[in-house]
Amino acid sequence: MNSYYQDIDLIERFLKNELNQREMELVNIRLGTDSSFNRLFSEMNHLINGINHTGKYSTLEEKLGKLEKALPSKKKREINVETTIIPAWDWILQNKRRVAAMISPLIIASIVIIHLNTPKTPSDLFSTYFDYYDSQGGYIYRGDTDKKQLQRAFWLYDQGEYEEAQKIFDRIPINDENKIIIWMYAGNAHLGQGNTGNAIPMFQRIIRENTGFVIQAKWYLGLCYLMEEDLEKSVTLLDEVRMNGKFKSEEAGRILNRIRK
Repeated sequence: MNSYYQDIDLIERFLKNELNQREMELVNIRLGTDSSFNRLFSEMNHLINGINHTGKYSTLEEKLGKLEKALPSKKKREINVETTIIPAWDWILQNKRRVAAMISPLIIASIVIIHLNTPKTPSDLFSTYFDYYDSQGGYIYRGDTDKKQLQRAFWLYDQGEYEEAQKIFDRIPINDENKIIIWMYAGNAHLGQGNTGNAIPMFQRIIRENTGFVIQAKWYLGLCYLMEEDLEKSVTLLDEVRMNGKFKSEEAGRILNRIRK
């Protein structure tokens, strides 16, 4: 097995929490020092998330398949169309005014609901599309510096205690082994609390480092500028995310469509 496939196997087992302590430390070190490995890790992370998301619907698909098998045969369904749908259509034609009176309020209500739920301002768009970066078990510490504190910060982040995690991230010593992951999670923690002034430099640093987290950082930096209503900078970054075609590309496209209308 060559090194590329060994890396794939290593990352897959890491994401499934199947590694021993030594292997975990190896992955953590390479994430902080090897940009190619970091990029592969990011791609596999999103791929496995997509597969897991799709798997949630297998039960529903199986049920639909059983339901389809239980339906009458094609010939029998054709008879049902003639005996039920056509008379129903005749009734609709004969009662056009009544049907119009029934449907019109539903159409109006739908338009109102769509209008109310459509983001109108940059702040609305931010609230609609911002969600915290998934830690994927990132609380596994790296290196020997302040292990317990760093481990606790990642654990708090993973539990949704973003403000408490941010306080630790802000005071923890940052070195080459843990800087990218700290900037990503600390930046998210600040952004979620509206502290764009603290979040922006962290995402900018990630982009300058040119690691596998660049697109993720551009997405969150674009949201920072969206919150600050600096649309020129936001559009530039979100356009790059959209064109990348991977992480948050569809969401970036929706935001851009709203801004450019």
